[in-house]
Amino acid sequence: MKAALSSIIIWTTLIGLIISFFPVPVWSEEIERPRIKRFRVVAQGDEFAVYGELFPAFQPDIEASILAGVPTTFEFYVYLKRVRWYWNNEILAHATYRHQVTYDTLRKTYAVVIDRVGEDGIILSEITGSRQRMQELMTQFHGSVVYPVHDLDPDDQYYVSLTASLTTRQLPSPWDHILFFLSNDFKTETSRKFFPEH
Repeated sequence: MKAALSSIIIWTTLIGLIISFFPVPVWSEEIERPRIKRFRVVAQGDEFAVYGELFPAFQPDIEASILAGVPTTFEFYVYLKRVRWYWNNEILAHATYRHQVTYDTLRKTYAVVIDRVGEDGIILSEITGSRQRMQELMTQFHGSVVYPVHDLDPDDQYYVSLTASLTTRQLPSPWDHILFFLSNDFKTETSRKFFPEH
């Protein structure tokens, strides 16, 4: 009985300590939800270049997670779709871009890596001591989707969309389920650019 009580006290204390290390997110009316702004799509041959900026991306709890050395990832999802009235819109092409930052608490530097998920090679890898530069690299998006323009039917309507999400931590099991409320992850609303414009 004494051993069981000691075990409960130890686990309760441990969970309390873990919770104290992670800021609890507060999404309220006063805090602006992250969104995509300055969204643009430029057709360049068989490629649709997509630009956008995630804003506001760095709330105090996210900054605290980064400065604690927790790897933080923004993922940007780009889709080219055909509009269909009778069924879900058809996905013609898509790509996922990952912007990840890890803060080195000893050197006081940010390591930012940008890659396209599922493809070999890194698009950008930079180490900087500048918080502003890190935020620019993490939030300013430039990517593309590729699809042959001659395969697009001029009688149909299409759109390119961009959505972003944040993943701040991946706790090991079973902590990911027990401490689910610690997550300050989000997903933005989808931005769309239709063409041809009707």
